[in-house]
Amino acid sequence: MNAERVQGRRRLRDGDVVVVGRTPLLFRSPAPGASQATVVPESTATVALSAGQRRVLVALCRPYAREPGLAPPATNEQIAAEIFLSVGAVKATLRVLYQRFGIDELPQIQKRTRLARIALESGIVSGRELE
Repeated sequence: MNAERVQGRRRLRDGDVVVVGRTPLLFRSPAPGASQATVVPESTATVALSAGQRRVLVALCRPYAREPGLAPPATNEQIAAEIFLSVGAVKATLRVLYQRFGIDELPQIQKRTRLARIALESGIVSGRELE
């Protein structure tokens, strides 16, 4: 840990690096109150999606999945161009998805990112679908 061999138990602090084999792992501990749940509510795991909703959701997630937290989800125009839908149809589908995932009360700017994060973290959208 941090260039020293550790024996026994040791409490990790934010920024500590632990090396397992050749793989370094950076431990991050957010400030109290700043953390968010890492487990997605079970209700999202059982959300049934139509084929059209799934295509919109996958297209939304594609850029975000490449660089989580850095790249924003796809815009309505990008989604429409990728899956050959009108921008109006993409907007309508996203409104339905926001309601189904219980995030329609969030500010508009946060909805897209939250929806992409839920879809990826819960496994609703898989890495194979993003290829």
